[in-house]
Amino acid sequence: MSNIVETKNLKNFFQSKKGTVKAVNDVTLNVVKGETLGVVGESGCGKTTLGRTILKLIEPTDGKIFFDGEDITDHSGKKMREFRKKMNIVFQDPVSALNPQMTVYDHLDRPLEIHNMVSSEDEKLTKMVDILNTMGLKAEHLIRYPHELSGGQKQRVCIARALCLEPDFLVLDEPTSALDVSVQSKILKLLDRAKEKFDVSYMFISHNINLVRAISDRLGVMYLGRLVEVGDSDEIFENPQHPYTKALFKSVPQPDPDEKVEAPLSGQVPSPVEPPEGCNFAPRCKQKIGEICEKHDPELKESGERKIACHLYY
Repeated sequence: MSNIVETKNLKNFFQSKKGTVKAVNDVTLNVVKGETLGVVGESGCGKTTLGRTILKLIEPTDGKIFFDGEDITDHSGKKMREFRKKMNIVFQDPVSALNPQMTVYDHLDRPLEIHNMVSSEDEKLTKMVDILNTMGLKAEHLIRYPHELSGGQKQRVCIARALCLEPDFLVLDEPTSALDVSVQSKILKLLDRAKEKFDVSYMFISHNINLVRAISDRLGVMYLGRLVEVGDSDEIFENPQHPYTKALFKSVPQPDPDEKVEAPLSGQVPSPVEPPEGCNFAPRCKQKIGEICEKHDPELKESGERKIACHLYY
């Protein structure tokens, strides 16, 4: 299978009062056409910045971005606009993502008009109703304003808006984090339906391990701006290799009140302004092997069917 998205040594650094924040630091990954790539990690690890940088909503500091085989790293203006309808994003908060003064019709109308996706009003309405039905909404929702919708309905409108251009690639930035658990499962089922109908590839960003496990085909684990483990989702969940991945999975609460829970990690996440020398995870790692971990930064290398950035495996 060919890749819809590929990055090579992608970096995104920001200047702050304290220094240079290394939000995304040398990330190389790929998203295969038709798959869902889950990206997990603690808050602040760079997941959202990675997704927005791939879409060039934020310009990269260094590295390369390829979309369907074409290098789009330096594309801007009209050249980048050609790719906008092929790649899209669903933001985390549906309330702030929707204009309170616009109806659902208005929200769907703007991208269709901007990208000349329809040739008549009848075709436009047919397309709008079809995408709303796919997301479990009805034609009557077209005349509603955001304040007349529930949280789940708002997020469905946001997803419908992203899908109405029939993109090839969609970044889902924690699309269910603001929703109740019962609504989350419905959104995941609708996303699965939309994936099959529109033949779209997903990057599903979340800190909710169980949600990612339910929807992803492959998994990327991020820590302090870097990928530490990438591979088949089921295999990683069944047998995590990187010490951080193991600790991250152990931190997921279990529905057993009698089970004793020990803190899987000690210490604090280091500052992205001054990351540790060597392996970023070494100060918190219970399996570090001395100077090699503290002085030498491990590369993300193949280990069997997956990639791991850890000196334990090389």
